[in-house]
This record gives sequence, C-alpha cells and structure tokens, in this order.
Amino acid sequence: MKRLLPLIILSSCALSAEEQFLGSNKLDTCDGSVPVCSTTASCRLGEDENYVDLSVPGFRRFVVNTEGEADITLALYWKKQVSPGRDVEFTFWEPGCSEPHRVETTGEKMFNEVGQDKQWEVTQTVYEAGDHLVEMRMDAQGEFYLKVEITTPEERGQESNEEVAPEPELPGF
Repeated sequence: MKRLLPLIILSSCALSAEEQFLGSNKLDTCDGSVPVCSTTASCRLGEDENYVDLSVPGFRRFVVNTEGEADITLALYWKKQVSPGRDVEFTFWEPGCSEPHRVETTGEKMFNEVGQDKQWEVTQTVYEAGDHLVEMRMDAQGEFYLKVEITTPEERGQESNEEVAPEPELPGF
C-alpha cells in the first residue's frame, strides 16, 4: 500500500486537457471594437497570451498581428459539441485586406477530427507584417475556447519567404 500512495498524489496533480490547453493564457471578453481594414474586429488575439470563450453558430472577427511571414494557428478546445452543421470557413487577410487566404471544411469533418483531447486547429501562412483580419464563419453548434499561436519561419526551422503572397486560386470559368 505504501507504494501506491505516491501514484495517487501524482495523479491528483495532473492537469485536465482543458487546463493544459488554456495554460497561463488569460480570458479576453473580446467585446471591443478594433479598427481593421474598412471594418472592426472584436479583439486582438495572439499578443497577450489570451483566449476567447465562444458559442457557435456565428460569425466572428479578430485581429492577429505578425512581424512578417508567419503561420497563424487557430486552436479550438471544444467544451460542448452539439451539431456539426455544414460549413466552416476561416479567412485570413493580409494587412489592409489586400489578399485573402481562405480555409474551408465541413462541420462534419471538423467534428470528426476533434480528438480525445477535444482540440481542433487550423493553420494558415500569411506573408506580410502587420494587422491581419481573421474572419470565422461556422454553422456548427457548440461551445469552445479559441486561442492563437503564431509561428515564424525561424521557429519552424525554415527560411523566410519575403516574396509577395502567392496568387489566389480562382475558380475556373
């Protein structure tokens, strides 16, 4: 019995998946009005190790600042998954809304990719320094925490591509 006691004490100190996801990040009410492009976003994410608590379906706008080329990762921790809906779309704009980068998936695919840790993420590379408007649209129903992680080319072990963003793929006519 004496050997089991340390294991019991250690297991009671383990962090839950939610606590691991949130870490030392701070809750942002994200109810402000941050000017970006010709519109406003509700908050800045990624600068102060903050996260937001969201319910969907809905449409949200955030501002994410980078110092140059970077990967912007939106990490979601699903507290409650009700219905996957059909459409999930994220648009990552270059500064000044000069160039959109769209990531689309289905709600069913997103829900299927959420693992035992209740997490799902989407990553998009942006190429210019400045404020990036990030728009999120989804008709899935549920509740989740969202935080932003920014990874520079140096952090991912690659050279920076300081060239202009690639041309968007346009549908054929």
